[in-house]
Amino acid sequence: MESNITSWQDSSSTSSIRYIGYPLFSTIFQRDNFMSLFLESLRSTCNIHLQRSLSVRGRATILNSLILSKLWHILRVVTVPKSFITSVRSIMSSFLTHRMFPKISLDRFCTPRSKGGLGVLDPETQQYSLQLRWIHTLLQFNPIDTTLSPNPLPSSICRSIILPKIIYFVFQHLHPLLLPDYRLLF
Repeated sequence: MESNITSWQDSSSTSSIRYIGYPLFSTIFQRDNFMSLFLESLRSTCNIHLQRSLSVRGRATILNSLILSKLWHILRVVTVPKSFITSVRSIMSSFLTHRMFPKISLDRFCTPRSKGGLGVLDPETQQYSLQLRWIHTLLQFNPIDTTLSPNPLPSSICRSIILPKIIYFVFQHLHPLLLPDYRLLF
């Protein structure tokens, strides 16, 4: 083997392939396998940080900035099931309330600091806001203006690697349907 290729990745593989940190999966089994490995990694990271003598506010800061940063990276592109979010919230709660009595709810921790909480980012809300960024950019583009310039896509979309491909793919499939605006699909 000249290229040193030692394995093949397809829908029969048990694990997903990773590209710049994002999992690329073609089956539910691959997705679930990735999610369970990610949750285990999250638990392990939390356990490492629990060995430090951190205040509750310190744990909230560590959780937002260090521990959940990998999750925020993945949630930009990957939509995860509700059960995954529930598991992440459980890990977060265990980390924040370690050796605390009485326990405080995670919702209270997620309340902004100006309102008495610790400003911990909620994973479900974060997933929606991270993915809304992509949808918002797609919805701002007006395809009716495509005849005005040789490159009909605005610069906000052209800077992306994925968005132009999505738009052109949708245009190719809309043309037979004669829909005037791809945004009707959303």
